[in-house]
Amino acid sequence: MTPRNISGGQASIPAAPEGRRWSFQVDQLTYARLLHPKGGTGQVAFGGPKPGRKLGPDGKPVFTWTDQRWSPHSLATRTPDLRGARFMAMASYRYHQRGEPKPSKNEANIVGIGSSWLDLDTYATPEWRDVAPEEIREVILNAIEDLGLPTPSWIVFSGRGHQVVWQYPAQAWHLIGTRWKALQRTLHEKFLFLGSDPSGRTATKWFRLPQTKNEKSGLQVSFAWPHSLAEIQRTTFDTLAAAVLPHARQSKDAKAKAKADRIAKAAARAARPRREGQHGAKLGWRSYWGTLRGDLEKLFALRHGTGPVPDGGGRNAWIKALAYAAAWDMPASDLEGYVRSEAARCGLSEAEALAKTVTIRKRAKDAAEGIRVLYRGRKVDPRYRPAPRTFCEDLSITTMEMRKADLRMLVDSTRRKANAVGRVITARRLAGVTGRDVQQATRLAVGKAAIDMRDLGLTNAEIRDVFDLPTQRYLDTCLRDARAVAAISAVTPKPKAKRAPKPVPAPEPVVESVTVDAEPEEVSRAHEVLRGTRETAVIGDGVVVARINRSYDLNVTTVGTYLPRARTPAESPPARRASSRLVEA
Repeated sequence: MTPRNISGGQASIPAAPEGRRWSFQVDQLTYARLLHPKGGTGQVAFGGPKPGRKLGPDGKPVFTWTDQRWSPHSLATRTPDLRGARFMAMASYRYHQRGEPKPSKNEANIVGIGSSWLDLDTYATPEWRDVAPEEIREVILNAIEDLGLPTPSWIVFSGRGHQVVWQYPAQAWHLIGTRWKALQRTLHEKFLFLGSDPSGRTATKWFRLPQTKNEKSGLQVSFAWPHSLAEIQRTTFDTLAAAVLPHARQSKDAKAKAKADRIAKAAARAARPRREGQHGAKLGWRSYWGTLRGDLEKLFALRHGTGPVPDGGGRNAWIKALAYAAAWDMPASDLEGYVRSEAARCGLSEAEALAKTVTIRKRAKDAAEGIRVLYRGRKVDPRYRPAPRTFCEDLSITTMEMRKADLRMLVDSTRRKANAVGRVITARRLAGVTGRDVQQATRLAVGKAAIDMRDLGLTNAEIRDVFDLPTQRYLDTCLRDARAVAAISAVTPKPKAKRAPKPVPAPEPVVESVTVDAEPEEVSRAHEVLRGTRETAVIGDGVVVARINRSYDLNVTTVGTYLPRARTPAESPPARRASSRLVEA
């Protein structure tokens, strides 16, 4: 009889053949068999919250996290009870014997992995928050096709977001771990517009199982695409890496040459003579993490004020970032109380915050007890030590936020250079060195005064004594700057040539037969008869339109024309032209 290959699970029975054909039929066990097929190595971790006997301060039971381990062979040949499991690990971990503690769920214990994925939290982006899941899946597939990536194997709807999976034959972690992480990082950057979660790209990530309920949205997790399991397409790791990664894989000879170059550069730096004195600040571990915690507080105040973090604002990322930094900056005995106090500010309950920081607090306690772990051949502190770049990626810190919050450590390369320039300027000012603009203004003022003094007959030596200048060269520089500015102010801009306006021919008035008996003694209006008059007279506000073939009248004027009171028909140029033609006729 084949012994059970489980750890922490219920008793298993021989598996009955199942004919699962459609996506709605995929349950926890079917999905586990799809993701970890028979023939894989290691053990697969399953877990989920389970109410315990202990009651919390609010009188409710304290939830504990279950941890079951099953091998891919057991999943394929038996029917393990996964009803209590709501999450499953994507990687497989090393075996352990009965009675031994389970290997920690970290990269050091991963033995194999057979998939790459995207964790898309579209609900956290304003552009896609109100879009239906069916339309989002179409957008995901179209984006994958536009980027030239292989077709994904399947898409799982997690109740709020989507998990896109590319499956390939399981690979040994120690052989592809570096390339796999680079592939995940590149995939994450390509799909940031769909709300790709930076914390979801790690190899140790748990993901929800189909036909379980998402307690945050109340919706069921489902195997959403494709609709038929026969349509699932699998790829290879090399094919996916070649399509995703921007650079080709380095050859063995090129890798050896690059390593030799790094060693030569390090040896050259070590051979250089050291400068005397201390250059630059040297931070200890406490000042380092204290500065980093200060950056986190400034960023939190910029984004969320006093809190809490809204849904979709990275609640889990915030509580873990604060715990990472606090584990190095406070005693391990105070860390649990700190996590409890920060839970409400991060938008989480105390139980949720403690569950998210279990390993962080455990490693802090191990470090306080003097325990050391082996990492790359040497014993190191067991506490997590994420780099500033990791904080920037997990919290999605933008360059604008780095400048507004005046961050010192959580910065990119561009902001780091700007901060370095600022520190140099501050140090120079404290040392008494004036700014360049102040120096230029001083030279200009001295130069202008020196020109006036020379016009009065003073010599260069006398001018230097007046201003207490160090050398004649400095005085020459002041005079040069003053003359240059005076020459600039003396130049007058060349006026722009004006274009002559094109002559517009004046319309020739058509004058009807007009009989002028005598010039009136007092004219209240100017009058003129031109073309466009109408047959009927329209009397308006001081305007009268003449009828055709009427003799000259004092009340006659043009349509819409009103001339000043003091002008007469003879004084108006069109009237004079019209009168001269009548006289010639």
